[in-house]
Amino acid sequence: MSFKLNDRLTQGFLAGVVGWVPEALFTLPMYGIFHLVKLRYLDYAAILAWGNSPQGLVQSLFAEFVVIIFLGFLGILFTMLIKIVFSDNFVFKGWLFGAVFWFAIFSIFAFFKIKGIVGVVDFKTAFFNLVGASIWGIAMTLVLLFLNRRYGVKN
Repeated sequence: MSFKLNDRLTQGFLAGVVGWVPEALFTLPMYGIFHLVKLRYLDYAAILAWGNSPQGLVQSLFAEFVVIIFLGFLGILFTMLIKIVFSDNFVFKGWLFGAVFWFAIFSIFAFFKIKGIVGVVDFKTAFFNLVGASIWGIAMTLVLLFLNRRYGVKN
């Protein structure tokens, strides 16, 4: 059994995961160093997974792992959708995909009034998380373009 990189699902997952790196390099300092945001993406994952923000390093790492897996899934979804809508303006579509998912996720949390998020999220948190989602969408698309050009797509 060998691991092949010419599969659409595999490329999408890898692109989503690799896109996490520049997103995290932007958003985590906005929380930890500059204190411009009140919640990290890993806080949203932890609140959904077990009901409150992570307590300690192990829970934070697990929540970040959940975020990475989710971003890999979103990369797969983007890769499958792009097959339907074609690939002109690919980077724009990647940015739009990231921004739309940011809005959808924030809307779901607000609609269902998720404790620990509603009333905590302010303008700066929303804004910098949108920038992070945009960075992820663009980076994911660029990685996907690289993988497509390097390995092709068999399906």
